[in-house]
Amino acid sequence: MKVLFLLVLWFLGANSEAEVSLTQKSPEDEKIEEINTLRSALSQAGWRDALKHLTQQQEDPSTPIKIRARISLILADFFSGFLPADPESIFPPRVELARAFYHYAFASEHVVPELERAQYMLSFLLMYHPEIVPEEYLNFKVNQKILSTQSLPKLMSSSEKPVEPPKSQHLDSEDTQKIESEPTKIQIPANGEDQEVGLVPNYNKNIPLSLLYLQFASLGGSIEAKASMAAKIYNGHNTPPNCQKSISYWKAAAHSQILGLTMGPQIRAQTDHVVLSDEYKSGTNILDDEKDIIEYHLWEAEKGSIDSLIAIGVICYQGGIGGLAQDYEKAFYYLNLAKQRDPEDARALLYLGYLYHQGKGVSQNNETAAKLFTKSYKAGRESLDAVQQQASAEAGAQLGIMTLHGYGVVQSRPEGMKLLEAAAADNDDWALLQLGRYTYSGAMGLNQNIGQARAYFQRSAQQGNLIATFNLAQTQSTTSPTACTLSSSYYRKILDKTLHRQSCVQAFGEYSKGNFERALIRYEIAADQGSILAQKNAAWLYEMGLGVGILGQFSTDTQLKYRNAFRFYQLAAEQSSATAHLKLGDYKFYGLGTEVDIPLAAQYYQVGSDLRSPQATFNIGWMHQKGLGLPKDFHLAKRYYDLAIEINKEAYVPAMLALASLAVEYGIDYLAGDGLILGYQWDSVLLGVLLVILVVTLIIRSLLLPDDHYLPHPQQQQGQPQQGGAGGPPGPAWAMGHAIQPPAQPGPGPDDRDQ
Repeated sequence: MKVLFLLVLWFLGANSEAEVSLTQKSPEDEKIEEINTLRSALSQAGWRDALKHLTQQQEDPSTPIKIRARISLILADFFSGFLPADPESIFPPRVELARAFYHYAFASEHVVPELERAQYMLSFLLMYHPEIVPEEYLNFKVNQKILSTQSLPKLMSSSEKPVEPPKSQHLDSEDTQKIESEPTKIQIPANGEDQEVGLVPNYNKNIPLSLLYLQFASLGGSIEAKASMAAKIYNGHNTPPNCQKSISYWKAAAHSQILGLTMGPQIRAQTDHVVLSDEYKSGTNILDDEKDIIEYHLWEAEKGSIDSLIAIGVICYQGGIGGLAQDYEKAFYYLNLAKQRDPEDARALLYLGYLYHQGKGVSQNNETAAKLFTKSYKAGRESLDAVQQQASAEAGAQLGIMTLHGYGVVQSRPEGMKLLEAAAADNDDWALLQLGRYTYSGAMGLNQNIGQARAYFQRSAQQGNLIATFNLAQTQSTTSPTACTLSSSYYRKILDKTLHRQSCVQAFGEYSKGNFERALIRYEIAADQGSILAQKNAAWLYEMGLGVGILGQFSTDTQLKYRNAFRFYQLAAEQSSATAHLKLGDYKFYGLGTEVDIPLAAQYYQVGSDLRSPQATFNIGWMHQKGLGLPKDFHLAKRYYDLAIEINKEAYVPAMLALASLAVEYGIDYLAGDGLILGYQWDSVLLGVLLVILVVTLIIRSLLLPDDHYLPHPQQQQGQPQQGGAGGPPGPAWAMGHAIQPPAQPGPGPDDRDQ
């Protein structure tokens, strides 16, 4: 018994020690928790103390190297402006890319969480901000074996197939029409090689190392790196352009963005498509406008407005509009109030059904969701209001999917297909998507028909459904250049609506607060990944000198500022931006950030004119009028001036002034040019004109005046006296000093005779 008692005590003690060991944190875990707390403090009022403490730990050799690497990643994000600033701070921490580069480099030397993000940021900084990269760092890295270009084929030998989309939303993996392309490697040039593939020139010798880091980040799963790889391979930036090889990267990046997309209420924010140059010209702030709209709806919602209750509910569901954060519980509160005010409102019933079906803001309940969808479907069909009818179609699509699978209702394939087809007839995007999937694979009793499936996907994509857009790209062949370009455009559209949208919204938020450096770095990164909106906005910020503090000691270099703007305008021009071509023409014409090249400026203007830019069209007319960069041609100049008015009526005044100057210049040029007269010898032309005037004058005089008009009277010639005036003495008129009076008949006046 004693032995048994001792065994029991030993067993209980062992268990208690095990429990203590399970609950007790290791020193490393405690350190990680501490630095995460300090990371949060960097976004608060006491960020200076947190920064000092983190810097000391990072520089302390006794700190474990993995902890130092984690701290470096936090500090890198801080100095590059990616950690949120203190909301109450008027002057947030400055962006210091040189210090950020150091910490990203330190973190990339060690295996830390989010290593691929550090590698991507190193690639970005090496490519776009070579001025902050120490020369010794570049030389040291390029000479290392692990970073030599010879090791790249071995690194890229492993397959990098993107994960296939879920079966419930996308095409099946065994479909033969699916693209099965493998990722490719960028052909990295030798260090310092001056290579200009595509429009974007090589401004620095860091490109080999930049592309290598980009490869590593892509292999590590960085979506940003995959999008950047796709854009570079597609456009041929420092690597031969190849559309087919870029598809796998476009596809992987786009696929990551559509995972988890579900049906639900959506409102497009105005801040996700702001062109800063237009915002600046208008003198308004779209973010302020959104806040005003939110305040209006909140005011109206308090008074019981159903439309405002639903609007606030949808905005809370989506989040990120007018400063409102995503809050499903508030969304349920406002939508439920709207339902109580009008139990037959199809919109409120539909959106509440989404919340119950997805378990957001309330407990998940398919039965309740199905009942709400059914009520919405019936209420909308009985209404004459177009908005209610649209909500009814959307509810019918969701109810059809639930009926097909038996979610909350009795499973019935015929009834489910009937509901889907009815919703598709009303152009509901999710109904069209599901019918496309079933038609593509021959599921749910439908005959397989690839062409019909593409038609369904096309109609759904036109309504803005990104999953349908992805499937449409999947079914598109990439064998021909045209088809490959079309397929890549679908993938890029997905990224513009997801990855790029998020970056641009954040960037515009910083811009609206006056944090131009933080806005610029965000726009630059999105621009690197192929966002045309970010490319134009980054170029405009550089052009206006806003946020150029990120250049550090080179922030006062005007030519560097314009050169960076020129580079981002080039990226936008590759995507057929009329504004970008106009700007590139201006930069080449005036030599801003580049050499003066008038003929090349004319080429940029011509492309801008073809893209319907009124100002570029006007410039082409002016260059034809002056003969600068284009042949001097008054007829073509007039044609382009007229076309500028046709494109935009606001060009009427400058175009009419230009036409007036053109008419004057045409007349002068006609007289002094090689027209019908005497060529460019203006003095001979003038003498000829005067001679013609003299001859005409003589002819007119000979026709209108008698031959004896200026001869003395016969009696005067014979010395006979002539009666003078007022009893004066007789004598010839010429002797008395009186002028001879002209006859009463009309004739040329004295001025004509003087000529």
